[in-house]
Amino acid sequence: MSQNRILFLLAESPIHAGDKPEGEGDIDLPIQKDSATGFPVVRGSTIRGSLRHLSRAHKLAVEELFGSEPDAPDPKPGIVNVSDFHLLLCPVRTLTGLFAWVTTPYLLQNLQRSLQLCGSAEKIAIPASGDKVLVASGSRLLSKGKLSLEETIFPATESAEMATLGLWLAQKALPASDTYNFLKSMAVTNIALVPDEVFQQLLPLVLPVFARIRIDPVTGVVAEGALWNTEFLASETLLCGTFITKEDGKKSKAPDKLIELTKSRWFQIGGCKGIGMGMVTSTWI
Repeated sequence: MSQNRILFLLAESPIHAGDKPEGEGDIDLPIQKDSATGFPVVRGSTIRGSLRHLSRAHKLAVEELFGSEPDAPDPKPGIVNVSDFHLLLCPVRTLTGLFAWVTTPYLLQNLQRSLQLCGSAEKIAIPASGDKVLVASGSRLLSKGKLSLEETIFPATESAEMATLGLWLAQKALPASDTYNFLKSMAVTNIALVPDEVFQQLLPLVLPVFARIRIDPVTGVVAEGALWNTEFLASETLLCGTFITKEDGKKSKAPDKLIELTKSRWFQIGGCKGIGMGMVTSTWI
């Protein structure tokens, strides 16, 4: 089994992979974003730390996989590299069809490059969209040929290539369990491809922001100054990244054991774990 793999993570609950506060605006605790595009990412260090914790809990070869602890007297590197995880599908509110699973040419190209980097035999075709909004043939999202995304209505074109792409994602990127059959059907019927620039404009509207408070145990009311806003990736977001085994670790069985451990099961990434955030289900190809 090849140990260079693509890992897809489906958000079962909102994800907060935090970044430094922006210092302006209403968001006290923003999520990590790409500095050039502004698109959300989850840094490889966040995923790596969660996988390390999971490996330790199940008594796998943690030091071999991820390296020694920083304060170890004789530090050693690990045998696996974990990339940053990029958006692949983002749920966006619509007037019809429950929600749209939105992607962009740039996000699909990230997946295409990751497949090539891992030497995967899997291929995807990115539909040529130009400045058009594309949906799958027979899409549940359209009303009189128009697609509503949040507060904006776009003319949209049905595309057989989008249906093919949605079917590939349903078969390869979502968990195999029958529990996910509804989401798999959504991947085929509710996928939408929008220009990158349109997605940049939609992002402030589609990233949930939760107001949180801390109660003073003595008074029973909100403690002074204890109100803050936290940004998240929404539930049903689909992320993807790479899991690369270094050349000197190719003969090790430890990466395969970690892959088998995480196959189609959930674990947690990012912050706010105590309130159920960051739960993701993994799928490998």
